[in-house]
Amino acid sequence: RIHAWFSLAETIFSETGWEAAAASEGMQGTLSHRARPLGGHLIKFDFPSILIEGAATLSPANILVRPEVRGLLEPEWPQLATVQDFKFRTLKVFSPGDAIVHQKVRLPILRTCELLFGDSTPARLMSNFFYNPNHVVARQLLRRDFPQPGQCCIGWFQELQGTWQEYMTIASRSGTQGEDAFYRMVVCFSVPKDLPWANWASPFYSSLISSATQVIRQVLNRPGVKALRELDATFYIILSLRNFNRGPPMLPAESQDAVKMTISGGDLGLCCWTDYHTEDSKFRFPEYLRCFLKKLSLTADIWDSLDGRRLVPYQCVMQRTQWDQIKAFVRPALTLQKTAYRRAKGGTTAPSLQEDVMPRFVTSYQPEVSATTETTKVVVRNTFLELEEEILSAGALRRIKSDCELKTLVVV
Repeated sequence: RIHAWFSLAETIFSETGWEAAAASEGMQGTLSHRARPLGGHLIKFDFPSILIEGAATLSPANILVRPEVRGLLEPEWPQLATVQDFKFRTLKVFSPGDAIVHQKVRLPILRTCELLFGDSTPARLMSNFFYNPNHVVARQLLRRDFPQPGQCCIGWFQELQGTWQEYMTIASRSGTQGEDAFYRMVVCFSVPKDLPWANWASPFYSSLISSATQVIRQVLNRPGVKALRELDATFYIILSLRNFNRGPPMLPAESQDAVKMTISGGDLGLCCWTDYHTEDSKFRFPEYLRCFLKKLSLTADIWDSLDGRRLVPYQCVMQRTQWDQIKAFVRPALTLQKTAYRRAKGGTTAPSLQEDVMPRFVTSYQPEVSATTETTKVVVRNTFLELEEEILSAGALRRIKSDCELKTLVVV
């Protein structure tokens, strides 16, 4: 369902195929709707020119902050709490730009949308527009240079009261003015049922659009958000492995391994080395680096995709702070690996690590839902929750426990 929702991004951003409902005074925004190709209905707000302060020097596709970065840092940055009804906390990161968050969203504009466009039956009321007065578990995914180069897209997904909810924001720069930038912002919600359009509310649509314009300006220009964007831009680091023309790099050998080469291990004691083998004979640097760190008794989160796009096989991505913590141990070990590699395979070159390089992606755009195919189960205990796996926090991995009645939500 997540793939299907992102496949609608071009349709959502397009100005054709939509039935116009209203425009605000001065054309600050428009409201339109259409039937969803896969069933249900789509409600779209289109704001052609939102001024974002201090964004002119930012890469156009970096205007929206990754959900896990926002969820990790916003609780620690009091200046970002000025939007009191818009709060997030990161629970689990699948890959950069793909996270499960604990969110509370009490923006009055969303409640108004639910009353106007949602299912008004008592069991479904307040269930389609992400108005969450209590903390709710949701999955958020960000895509950069999507649906077109220079654009940025974020999708929200949650299940509440048995209803699957979907939301998308697409940002596209339209111009600059000094240090500021103008963006076209498109916000779209899906409604599960193809409900009758609320023509009775037409007189209120113009004021609704004006209110929505003010909200999106406030959220995108809240105090501290510029610094948050700058931190997000350097939150991850790309590592690259080059010069392994004579085969994959080697690994430190343990007692059960077949030793291929013995060298002077220096202070690290890494004297014995063995060949690195993969199950399908295709070398992938993220897998190799995980094995290498395990041999050094180190652990870190290593991914093969960034913001929904698969990296080339010889690159991987890590959280910069994690790399800074382990690089003093990894660098000398990789230097010894180069010595063992040259002696075992001959030649003057050996696999070498390059740090903080530009990401390179596979040729075709392949949006990734996560770097793993496993389903993550989220257990919601009233307003508390826990994951079946360890929960990510800003400093360490931990678990959240509660003794309240269990309700289970599986995010797929």
